Amino acid sequence: MTSAITVARIAEAAAIRLGHGWSTDPSTWGSTAEFIGPHDVGFSLIEDYEGDLVLEYDRQRFPDSIELPEGVEAFDGGVYLPLATPADGLDALAQRCADAIRAITHH
Repeated sequence: MTSAITVARIAEAAAIRLGHGWSTDPSTWGSTAEFIGPHDVGFSLIEDYEGDLVLEYDRQRFPDSIELPEGVEAFDGGVYLPLATPADGLDALAQRCADAIRAITHH
C-alpha cells in the first residue's frame, strides 16, 4: 500500500531539501503546513479551492523581480504551482516547492 501525497508530506520533503534550519508544522489533517526556517517571513503550503498547491507568504518582504522556477507562478498572496498533480510524485512536488522558496529567499 502506498501512502497518499498530502500537503504536509510535500512540505516536509521540501524542508529536507531546503536543508539545515528548515522544518514544518503541519495541520492536524495534513491539509496545510507552515514552514519554519531561518527567515522571519513565514511560508504556508496549502491546497487552494481550485486544487492548486499554493505557497503563501508576505510578498512585500521580498523583491518583485524574483525569477521563479518553471511551473511556479506569482499571485498577490504568494506563488502557486498551477499544473501540479499527485501524479507528479512526492519528490518532484517537494523539489518544486523547495526551488520556489529558494528563488524567493535567494538562498
